[in-house]
Amino acid sequence: MLAFFSDSTNVERSGSAGSESTIRPALARIFRAAPGRILIATFSSNIHRIQQILSLASEFGRYVVLVGRSMTVNTRIAAERGYLEVPPGILVDIKDMNGLPDDKVLLLSTGSQGEPMSALSLMAYERHKYLKVKQGDLLVFSSRFIPGNEKAINHIINEFSRRGADVEYEKVSHVHVSGHAASEELRSIMRIVRPHYFMPVHGEYRHLRRHARMAVEEGIPQERVLVAQDGDMIEISREGMKVVDHVELKRVFVDGKGVGDVGTEVLRERRVLSEVGLVTVVLAVQGGTGEVVSGPEVFSRGLTYEELEPELLDGTRQAVERLIAGLDLGDPEEWEEVRDQIRLAVRRHINRILRRKPLVQTIILQI
Repeated sequence: MLAFFSDSTNVERSGSAGSESTIRPALARIFRAAPGRILIATFSSNIHRIQQILSLASEFGRYVVLVGRSMTVNTRIAAERGYLEVPPGILVDIKDMNGLPDDKVLLLSTGSQGEPMSALSLMAYERHKYLKVKQGDLLVFSSRFIPGNEKAINHIINEFSRRGADVEYEKVSHVHVSGHAASEELRSIMRIVRPHYFMPVHGEYRHLRRHARMAVEEGIPQERVLVAQDGDMIEISREGMKVVDHVELKRVFVDGKGVGDVGTEVLRERRVLSEVGLVTVVLAVQGGTGEVVSGPEVFSRGLTYEELEPELLDGTRQAVERLIAGLDLGDPEEWEEVRDQIRLAVRRHINRILRRKPLVQTIILQI
């Protein structure tokens, strides 16, 4: 083999990851003991896990409701291509499940990583169109908590528990085995393949470095082992394997029909709007004289609850009136500075009351 690119995710784990089949006893125990509905959340790409769950559901007399688009699509395609055996008559549409006894229902769902719009999250927060958490439900996370997702997953566990459901997951029950090879398996495959060049992939940088050291320990010369980063362009030629260029990678924000055209400042303003709201100040002045003929009118969006708003806005209006009484509004070229002063006055007044500084928009009309 010329070059071998090997997954580094579990290089820090000693021994072997274990066989997928080892979780069947734990799942069978759950099927045997659950008094009500069972809801299993797992990766929709793990066809072998789905097969085990479907087989157990058939064995224990439960109908299966597939929840989530990717779970439905992947199961259908795998069955059509012969990679998945679906017991006849076991699948039930989500709209037809209400007539079934709870102890005859298994929900197989996506959302095992706490994705906010997944069926699991919608159920947890009582926003799902068809599914509500019931007393006696059993939720099983047949997946690993991917680092960074723990908070979202823990929120779901707490919400299900609050609504009377029991929850089992990797830390308390053997309901998941990793799909990533552990260190001894990585060494074994390296000895079998014996590549000319080696490059570790898929993992944090520390994982890649550790995997590269392992390759050298297994006899691959240091000069034929390459640790690359996202964006590196790799060339393999008679001169060796090396980084020849780099493509700058960054997140691209898709906003409606716009791709990458929303900048950092716009995103910052949207975040501030979501957190502290918006106050708009409108006043009209006489051209030439600068006399205020209307306003200031003050409006707010997302600032505070309605009962406090009139009192707050009246105070804000008075603060603006006191400020502009001492300003010359006759010269439009000075209005930018006037807007800044109004903005600061409004933010100071509202911060004194709410301990928040909203975005302030000032509109000056010339009549």
